[in-house]
Amino acid sequence: MMVCALSLFSVGALALKEGRANVQWQYCEPMHAYPSNITFVKMEPYPPKAGDTITLTVGGKHEMQVHGGEISFDAFFHQVPLYHGTEDLCMRSKCPSNSNGFFKYRAQERLPSFTPPGPYHLRVKVNDDHGEELLCVKTRLHLMPAKI
Repeated sequence: MMVCALSLFSVGALALKEGRANVQWQYCEPMHAYPSNITFVKMEPYPPKAGDTITLTVGGKHEMQVHGGEISFDAFFHQVPLYHGTEDLCMRSKCPSNSNGFFKYRAQERLPSFTPPGPYHLRVKVNDDHGEELLCVKTRLHLMPAKI
């Protein structure tokens, strides 16, 4: 259930510290007014290598309390779809969300040791329990070769 996004955008580490990084990201539709705002996206380890277990954390604030929904993950390699998965939002975050609106979604996935190095795109979409899209973010990362 790797979290991957698509299209043209830049990725980078804003603050590398012991294999962790704040990752540059963007909304899937930059001009869309999402009812949730993202304040950070973190990835550990960064940069990832084949065989690593990646943890991606997305944090921000909902305009309203969220009682449930689903989160979907998409991964692309050279813009070719590799993975799509959907999970119950409450498996990845507290439900209902905090009354102050702050949230943190966390996804963890182990990359196969045979994962080819190169450019990957990740996309995370979150819908509430009524199917309304709360947010959609995307990022890009360059996967490093596995350590031998």
